[in-house]
Amino acid sequence: MKIGLYKPYVQVYFKENTADHAGWSFEVVNLAKILAKNGHTVDILSDTDLTFFDYANILPAPLSSISSNCKYDRIFAFCGTMNDAVHHDILKCRGLTDRFDLIYTDYKLKPFAYNIFDRIYTQTKNVYAYGALEKLVLFDSKFIEKNAVKDIEFYFGGTERDRLYDIIEYIWRPEVTWHGKSQFFQKNDYISYSENYSLIKRAKYSIVIMDSAYNNVGWVTPRYYENILNDVICFVDNKCDRNNMLVTKHDYRRVGSYFELRDKIKQIDASPLKRESILEKQRQEILPEYLDGSYIYNLLFNVQQRVN
Repeated sequence: MKIGLYKPYVQVYFKENTADHAGWSFEVVNLAKILAKNGHTVDILSDTDLTFFDYANILPAPLSSISSNCKYDRIFAFCGTMNDAVHHDILKCRGLTDRFDLIYTDYKLKPFAYNIFDRIYTQTKNVYAYGALEKLVLFDSKFIEKNAVKDIEFYFGGTERDRLYDIIEYIWRPEVTWHGKSQFFQKNDYISYSENYSLIKRAKYSIVIMDSAYNNVGWVTPRYYENILNDVICFVDNKCDRNNMLVTKHDYRRVGSYFELRDKIKQIDASPLKRESILEKQRQEILPEYLDGSYIYNLLFNVQQRVN
């Protein structure tokens, strides 16, 4: 199949670039690679640093250069900032294919219209079609070496958004290393995705907290898996993941307060066996079909399989 991928408003980087401060590129890049792995030809319809010489069947094809007579078997548009130019691009994509789907990875980045898409894939089982998009970060990934140096006690990277209560509860603490932005705390030391990832690798602990809108619909994000890949013991606030897609309801790593979190960290620090047991359990959660991309591919192409 000939498939187009369109990410609005931003450039898609196939090579590491500090301009990609929010990590939007890996979603597009990894989906492109999954599709190419399965024998499809993929055109990147957005601005990109990709060249014609990088991959045999992943090619740059700026939407502005595509004739209206060109036809695609399928186009996936990613969510993103909407403006008049993006609106025009979305309408053009719709005219280039009979199957136009939305890859909806950020619940707050809503499209200007939902009914223009044939199918909408999400990161929750409660809204539209579940696409396991939070697992895109796992494609072709490898675990950090065991016993890697961990010189950061607790790390969190992210902005205040609509989670100030949880920032105050868990993050604004002396033992927490935090990079991000917060209007309430007059803080702005946001760093690039690659810089953020390098700090995750050095951390012993972190936590998943989300906006109330995400919690209300059971939306999950890649942060949990980024932590697991790097042997960071990842706690999950009780309000998150209402469908238990990341952790079960009674998982030890679920916490409801800072004091519960600190108590569990003390227990883990006091028991090397407990630490190793939790880290091994986390690694086992990453199934082979997540790493080879087949889990996501089968969902997007309606291949029957078990949905975790």
